[in-house]
Amino acid sequence: MVIYSMSVSVDGFVADREGGFGWTAPSEELFRFHLAQVGELGGYLLGRRLYETMLVWETDPSLRGNESGAAFADVWCALPKVVFSRTLDSVQGNARLAQGSVAEEIAAALGATDRDVSVGGAGLAAQAFELGLVDELRMFRYPVVVGGGTPYLPPVTQDVPFDLVETRTFGSRVIYERYGCGTSEPRGYFAAMGSSLAGTPSGSRFAKRSPLTRAALAFAGERHAGQRREADGAPYVAHPLEVASLLDEAGCSDDVVAAGVLHDVLEDSDTKAAELEERFGKPVARLVRSLTEDESIADDADRKAALRRQVAAAGEPAAVIFAADKLSKARELRHLASRGELPSGARLKIEHYAESREMLAAIIPGHPLVEDLRRELEAIAALPAKGA
Repeated sequence: MVIYSMSVSVDGFVADREGGFGWTAPSEELFRFHLAQVGELGGYLLGRRLYETMLVWETDPSLRGNESGAAFADVWCALPKVVFSRTLDSVQGNARLAQGSVAEEIAAALGATDRDVSVGGAGLAAQAFELGLVDELRMFRYPVVVGGGTPYLPPVTQDVPFDLVETRTFGSRVIYERYGCGTSEPRGYFAAMGSSLAGTPSGSRFAKRSPLTRAALAFAGERHAGQRREADGAPYVAHPLEVASLLDEAGCSDDVVAAGVLHDVLEDSDTKAAELEERFGKPVARLVRSLTEDESIADDADRKAALRRQVAAAGEPAAVIFAADKLSKARELRHLASRGELPSGARLKIEHYAESREMLAAIIPGHPLVEDLRRELEAIAALPAKGA
């Protein structure tokens, strides 16, 4: 589980307008509570400012002057930490500089322990929250209004459900509030899933398999928000969701599944490749680029042919995603064809899918997704031609 825990003012800020947070000094009772919570963690991801603030516990012997201070210093020094910084060249103690994206580093931290992992620092936590990676919020609400500054949470464009799990009032009048994620799915999941896939095991399992795939689904839901499939008006995100589910069922890696759910964001939103790389890492971004059409090619048939060559050159992982993509679209076409509702240009699409299957059969011969694609195309060909 990923936890975000910080002290906040009554009006929801972790620091005032000048960046100060002197009002968060804990009482002895609250300090012992913090000690117990940090002692339960298996890892901590934090930004530069929080890292530098907490570094005194590793460098200042005077903080070990009493029993609780010494105990906290021991716990903090032993805790594995990942520091996100664009300016630091090195870090001290049991810490390392982040090398991957937020999603990758959270996945690595969770994979390295059977305990909970915490993310700290409002900026870093905001990124994790926006990616749908935060499972639990912990606020220590101090009886002070600061009127502005650094907010505990980033702004959101839709409601994010959480359940109040626990409260406690300390003698210093600080109120502890603990909130658990109100759904097991990433934010935006149910709103995006206005299709027959909603709530099915295959439609949700891949989202739970790792922070990377959860983050990819949340990101795709945001970037495809409001988009509809041209053929039937269903939420467009149902298509990348099905692609990712097919890849999950085929036993593909997290990188491949994440790229599957993201495979259309470069074509169909204002997302840039650099942003994908920053958020999800180079392997995922490279796969998505290989699956993206070259819009500078005006002729549709030429553009599709160039895409097939591009996928073939990218290798097996890209080919598997491409197979899942074409299988999903072929299923959609067969469903429409069975009702006599083939959209304009469907025959050109079918030709592209058939040529894609031939290319895929040469790269990943016998792959179940390619065989399923072949069967779908044969089923379409066997239907009466209506409205094509």
